Amino acid sequence: MRDTTTQQLPSFKHLISLLNEKKMKDFTYATLFFIIFSIFIFFAIKPALSTALGLSAQEKSLVAVDKKYELLIDQIVQIQSALEEVRDRLYIIDEALPAQPYLNVIMSDIQKSATKNNVEIKNISVQRINLVDSKKDVFRSMVVNVDLGASFDNYVRFERDLTQQRRLKNIKSVVIGRETEGSGSATLQIKAEIEGYYL
Repeated sequence: MRDTTTQQLPSFKHLISLLNEKKMKDFTYATLFFIIFSIFIFFAIKPALSTALGLSAQEKSLVAVDKKYELLIDQIVQIQSALEEVRDRLYIIDEALPAQPYLNVIMSDIQKSATKNNVEIKNISVQRINLVDSKKDVFRSMVVNVDLGASFDNYVRFERDLTQQRRLKNIKSVVIGRETEGSGSATLQIKAEIEGYYL
């Protein structure tokens, strides 16, 4: 048969008497210390560690940003020093690429080069100039068509002289032909498209 004796729970007085024993006091103090220490770690040290780790990561990102800013500042200083060196010569850029077409300047340059190199200007015309252009990121240009009469050597000197002037110009196309047969001269019929640039 089975033993049906039931065990009773210890009474409150019995528990208090057990707590008064030396071993139980030491065990109780150690347990309470670990519980309080765990709570202290969770509520005091963990947030401080999280903050320290967050600040460390933020410091690394700020150092990287600082290096980028230092590089940009160095580049700005280099650009400013380069501008200081060329400040006295900026008018040359304005003459080479003016803000307006200044057609009279290009016509004058063509006439000066033609006169200087014995080139006869037979006809000169200008293609349409677009004064209102929506694209401001590139140069704008205008084309001057000229019909010339000259020897080959004189034309080569004319072209070289024209492209060496301050105003930026490009010989877009050249068609060279002979004068009417039977004239007996060495003069060539030259049709050229001269492109002038402006901003």
